[in-house]
Amino acid sequence: MFQLILIKPPLRNDIYFFHNNINNKQASETRLKNSFCFSGLLVYFFTADSAPSASLSFPVNFYFTQTKNVKQMKQVKFLATISLAASMLFLSSCNSGDDKKADEKSPDSTTLKTETPLAVTAAPSGPSSIMTITHKVANYEKWKPFYDGHDSVRQANGLHNYVIARGIDDPNMVLIALRMDDVDKAKSMAASPELKDRMKQGGVTGPTSFDYLESVMNDTTSILETVRLMVKHKVKDFDAWKKVFDEHKQARVDAGLTDRVVAHTIGDDHSVSLVFAVADVAKAKAFINSKDLKDKMKEAGVEGAPNFFFYKIAQKY
Repeated sequence: MFQLILIKPPLRNDIYFFHNNINNKQASETRLKNSFCFSGLLVYFFTADSAPSASLSFPVNFYFTQTKNVKQMKQVKFLATISLAASMLFLSSCNSGDDKKADEKSPDSTTLKTETPLAVTAAPSGPSSIMTITHKVANYEKWKPFYDGHDSVRQANGLHNYVIARGIDDPNMVLIALRMDDVDKAKSMAASPELKDRMKQGGVTGPTSFDYLESVMNDTTSILETVRLMVKHKVKDFDAWKKVFDEHKQARVDAGLTDRVVAHTIGDDHSVSLVFAVADVAKAKAFINSKDLKDKMKEAGVEGAPNFFFYKIAQKY
């Protein structure tokens, strides 16, 4: 009977193996007669009575079930050959994969990594020229169809729908904001008898205020708040006022106000109009009546009493 014990590189043509005889403690020498060589590796077969009793320190060891005859030994040789070839192929592919990963992880040191700087996106800006119309109506629902029916006349004069809003304290107080192409055409339409007749038919009551504004800042970023505060006042010097206004921004933020529009009358930067988004009407009202705001307005050179108007956006085009 034979037993396949190990595989190791051949050392010389005639291989000898020394082992200890456990029974008589004498060293005996056994010639290895049954062996074959595959790709430079020698496969040894020992007879059962001469198998080594001591463990051997070789790189690769294979243990197989004892065979009963030479035919079975040949089968074992064949299976050992196939197993050995598959093992070598597997190890070779693993090493190749490791080498490939190492190459991927170790780029050429001469290549410099460049990082693309993040683009700074400015807040979306609304129209620079705006016409606002403020008046009271007897009934908003009845007035609105008359307004919509006059759209072709507005467009013919370079005016385009932008925002329609209603007062918080009085929903029949209406604010209209229009994108304006030509201030002269807009003023001509505002003074026309046709507009006055149309407004009368729509139920407009009381005086009507027209403003022609040039926006310095008009932030149209989408936000949840639909309530706004419009502030109008006169200033001695726009630049000096703007400096103090900017420095006071944190106080407005603390009051739940977000800057949306900073504008002045076209051709007159002493007449300022501001629009803020309002998170809390009560806090905003407390702020506009505070001593802090009055002191800052005085410091900034605001002249006369400011006008405050809280409104809610009814329609945005």
